Amino acid sequence: LSYVPAFIARSMKIYLPIELEFLFILLLFGSIYLGSANAYYEIFWWWDKVLHGLSGILLGIVGFILIYILNSEPKVHMHLSPFFVFSFSFLFSVSIGTLWEVFEFIVDSVSEFSMQSGPFITDTMVDLILDASGGVIIALIGYFYVKKVPVPLVDRWVKKFVEKNPLIFRPIRLWKERRLMRKRDSSNSLHFL
Repeated sequence: LSYVPAFIARSMKIYLPIELEFLFILLLFGSIYLGSANAYYEIFWWWDKVLHGLSGILLGIVGFILIYILNSEPKVHMHLSPFFVFSFSFLFSVSIGTLWEVFEFIVDSVSEFSMQSGPFITDTMVDLILDASGGVIIALIGYFYVKKVPVPLVDRWVKKFVEKNPLIFRPIRLWKERRLMRKRDSSNSLHFL
């Protein structure tokens, strides 16, 4: 599982921010090695909760990256509103978190594993609330970023993501520059009439 980000990056020829890869590996380490192998789930009542909050943040980041790329795509002739970016990032995080809870329930139902702690409905609801909380944090950051409100760390990360992914963003930038030049040319030709 720890190779998933590298596999995605290589197969899709995209650069994934090191922070995203680090968060993914941290979640894997926390859940598999510390949580399961070293019984942190049993030792610390809050261990599962921290991991669900972090997974909500990670999934919110993935949702924001996906919608940011779509919003920058010249073939999609629309400008997605900041509220849509917020909604997509948030709902992406909550949806994947919900699918994970369904997976936990199925595994617990057909095996002797105990992926859910305490009363099932309470564990599921708390996990979903934490997934949603992590998702809403990133969705709010994405909302303000799209509204051009300065978000220092995010500004740097997005600029780095765009610079490191020229196969995605260079064609977009060139398309926008050509479109702007055509508009200027057409407006200049109208002045001479």
